[in-house]
Amino acid sequence: MKLRPAVVAGSTLAVCGVTAVAALLGGNASAAPAASAAKCAKPKKTTVSVDMFEMGFQLKPSGAIPCGKVTFKMKNTGAISHNFHIEGYRPGKLLGAGASTTQVITLTPKKYSYVCDVLGHAQAGMSGSLKVK
Repeated sequence: MKLRPAVVAGSTLAVCGVTAVAALLGGNASAAPAASAAKCAKPKKTTVSVDMFEMGFQLKPSGAIPCGKVTFKMKNTGAISHNFHIEGYRPGKLLGAGASTTQVITLTPKKYSYVCDVLGHAQAGMSGSLKVK
């Protein structure tokens, strides 16, 4: 059973993810991210700046990005803790106010969802999608 961590005031709680629900309903969900049918024909290295703040994200560039190695430079410009988690990949570190970090992920062409894992933040607007071409 795959559990997705949720962060509450510096503590980590296990929250049942899609895999657990599918298993309970008799479905066959994989614990690993599903392989994308689309391959990256011309991989490029890209840097995306991610500003996190009370209840949102700002990504630059804001449009579609090329497939390949993507360096996410994350900075919490808000007053409370946040993280950046592209679903299906390892969550970014929980960052306090003013903190920053970097994470490199190789992405294939498709649309990816991202959220802040702090309990209630995604529901309050800290979510979005990133198109990789």
